[in-house]
Amino acid sequence: MKSTPMLMSGPLVVPTLADLKTHTCRPVMLPRSYEHDEVYSAFVDGAVATLSCDPGPHRQVRCPFGTVGDRIWIRETWRLTDFASYGHDRYSAAVEMRADNARPFRKEGGPEMLNEYTGWRPSIHMPRWASRLTLEITDLSVFRVQDITEETARREGLPRNWSDDSGDGWDPEEHGYLTPAGFFGEDTGDDCPECMCMWKGKRSVGVVYSAREAFQVWWSHIYGAGSWAANPWVWGIGFKRVQE
Repeated sequence: MKSTPMLMSGPLVVPTLADLKTHTCRPVMLPRSYEHDEVYSAFVDGAVATLSCDPGPHRQVRCPFGTVGDRIWIRETWRLTDFASYGHDRYSAAVEMRADNARPFRKEGGPEMLNEYTGWRPSIHMPRWASRLTLEITDLSVFRVQDITEETARREGLPRNWSDDSGDGWDPEEHGYLTPAGFFGEDTGDDCPECMCMWKGKRSVGVVYSAREAFQVWWSHIYGAGSWAANPWVWGIGFKRVQE
């Protein structure tokens, strides 16, 4: 069984913990000699997508996160805090997650802990032992991003226009999804070291009532202006939380 790290921004960690996010889309990294427009169809067998190209030949691309049954451990913004000393040059510290300020466990170690981990650490620097989220892949697909369905977009755990994180009482047609208003080129006004901190620090937000429309806005927010219009091929990765 394969186990692979994946970066996840704080606003998507929270719905994943609540089992409201069970799907993610990640761009397919095509061979350099191929453009997304040259691929006219694709299908997945195991962890491999076969791309039908014009002009040929057909190419195969392997999903970097594995296939059904493989596991993904999540990297998120974190830090060590609440240091305590016990014995000679022995320390312990709480592992704190920025997404929800949770402290799921403590880490023990030597003096190096005092020097190496100071302040918030970007998710890309999270080691395996600090991760609190492990996911098991339940389904794997490949499609053009604009072909995402309303049902699949609902699995993406997009920010809801609702104060209760559990989602109880929320109705998409009545309350809708939150989106950033005027997000292109706008500074988040936040010192978060992670570039995908979503709506945190935004001066204004909008509301849409379709999960697919909300997904389109967030895709463009994360991958940049024109990324939706480019209509790239993406891995559709369905997952469930597991305990390790």
